[in-house]
Amino acid sequence: MDDATGGLDGDATVVAIAEAITSTVGGETVLLNLDDGTYYGLNDVGAHLWDHLDEPTTVTTLERETATAFGVDRETCRADVQAFLTELHDRGLIEVQS
Repeated sequence: MDDATGGLDGDATVVAIAEAITSTVGGETVLLNLDDGTYYGLNDVGAHLWDHLDEPTTVTTLERETATAFGVDRETCRADVQAFLTELHDRGLIEVQS
């Protein structure tokens, strides 16, 4: 985490926790935290990011791949990806590795 901004540093490596699973229900990707039974609906971008969190990967890699996949500029993508990852981290759904 970047303590100065509260966001994730681009060099940070992130990975999904093992206790979270996804499923597609009625065309929507649903993320379930098995630890507390909470579930979340993911949009297309969220589902794309989650699919790339099954193995440790850097925030910068996620930003680059997502910008390319959705045809958006890197700066816009960076803010959105970092906000999503920060929310996942705050909810205990991803781990940040040093």
